[in-house]
Amino acid sequence: MMQSEIKADLKNSNNLHLQCEGGSNLRNESIVNFVITKPEPRFFDFIITKTNRHNAEYLSNQMHNVLEKYGPEKFLVIIGDKAANMRGAFRLLTEKFNNIVPLGYCSPTAFSME
Repeated sequence: MMQSEIKADLKNSNNLHLQCEGGSNLRNESIVNFVITKPEPRFFDFIITKTNRHNAEYLSNQMHNVLEKYGPEKFLVIIGDKAANMRGAFRLLTEKFNNIVPLGYCSPTAFSME
């Protein structure tokens, strides 16, 4: 029921941001998490990537699937880390969707206060 409410809420929203991050779960399986914000975050989905490598093309295809589900025209920003595979995925996505701005994560610990 909660997933139905979240999906309906996202379908009725016009300005969305997609956040994604790769990693591994407690069973040490390789995964990619997807969070959509509007601006409050809504956990969208995760995929167990099994033997698929987290290369730029694979990540781009997975993000493309999420964008298409709700309409790529609704998305303003995609956010991910600054790893080479993520930057490559962003480049591939922005070639298809020039309305989307790619951003890297920014955290207070990334900057020195000296």
